[in-house]
Formats: sequence, C-alpha cells, structure tokens
Amino acid sequence: YGKNCGVVKSEESKIDTLSYALGANTGTSIKQQFADIALNVDEVCKGMDDALNGKMSQSHDEVVAMLREFFGNTLNERNQAYQEAKKADSTLVFNAFADAVECDKISYAFGNDIGCNVRKSNFAIEYFWFLKGFQDAYEDSTELSEEQVMSFLQNYFMVVRPAEAAKRSAEWLEKKAKGFGVKTTESGLVYKVVKAGDMDKAAKSDEDVVKVHYVGK
Repeated sequence: YGKNCGVVKSEESKIDTLSYALGANTGTSIKQQFADIALNVDEVCKGMDDALNGKMSQSHDEVVAMLREFFGNTLNERNQAYQEAKKADSTLVFNAFADAVECDKISYAFGNDIGCNVRKSNFAIEYFWFLKGFQDAYEDSTELSEEQVMSFLQNYFMVVRPAEAAKRSAEWLEKKAKGFGVKTTESGLVYKVVKAGDMDKAAKSDEDVVKVHYVGK
C-alpha cells in the first residue's frame, strides 16, 4: 500500500479504527461531493501524506489560495463554457481540467489542504490508517462498511469522546480543589477568593441592585 501514499506500516500493526473511520468518512464525503470532478486519488493521497509529515513545498495559505481560484473561478468558467457548447452538441462530456498536469496539481493541492487540516485537529491520528481509509473509500474497498463507519464515529463523538472529556475535567477539578485557599460548595462549585470585597458595600437585602464583574471558563 505504501507505494501509493508513501507510508509503511509494520506487520505487527493492527487497524486504528478511529483513524481509518475518519479517513473513510472523509473519502466518501469528498467522492460524493466532487463526483463530477475526476481527481487523481493517488495525487490526493500523496498531497495528504506530504502535508501530514511536514513535507509541503508550499504554505497552507498558498495551497488554499490556489484551490479557491480553481474551484471559485476557473471551474465555474469552464462549466459555463461547457453548458453553452452542450447546446450544440449534447454528446460533449464535461472535463474539469485542461490536462493531466493540471489535474495532478490540483489533486495534490487538495490533498495538502486535507492533510493540513488533519494536522491542526485535536485527534491522535495514525496517518497510515487515515490515508488507507481515505483511499479505500475512493476505491469502494473499505474494510468497514459505510454504516459501520458512521456507527463508530457517532458512538465516538457522542459517547466516548464526551466521556473522556468529562473524566479529564473531573481530574482537573479535583486537583484544583486541593489548592491553597480553595473552597468547594455543596453543589460542587470550586472557588477561591483572590481579593475580598468591601463588606460595608455588600447588599443588605434581596432587592438591592449590585454590579458584578466576572469571567467564566
């Protein structure tokens, strides 16, 4: 598999389901969204691999600018020209790219963009399995069905990830609660008085109007 995406895995490696499912879901979505554009999937994968491993020859901003120009202007102009030409010849087939060179260039940049976004995410992604899931989805040969992918991701984002976040929050709060001068209310609110207010100016009844300054996190 490494010959296509430039990655190699050890024989002992087992599938990283999260990475594979994210890759497959990304591949399926892009394949459906760009069904009329014949991207070179090998170049897309190569672009992703280079971006994931910090081997890009251009900055992410330059890549985004190139893609915006192509998809926002060039492609629209070609589609309009195609629609006009098709009125005279209904057998014409739309071609998004001027030639194979442009196809490879845009496909590679497209992969760069995906790879950069994955690197910026907060997920511990195994790049090999993300890439494999992506290409498998494009080739309709995934190790997990589309239903299995969606079921796994829904469970991960709606059950597993929130539970992990709650556990980390509880551990963080427990540690903070042990700090000097920190108090905990019956409801579980953990707080610390940094600077006491002037109690002579405190509200005397429930009907008093007060102004407060606070930051919530």
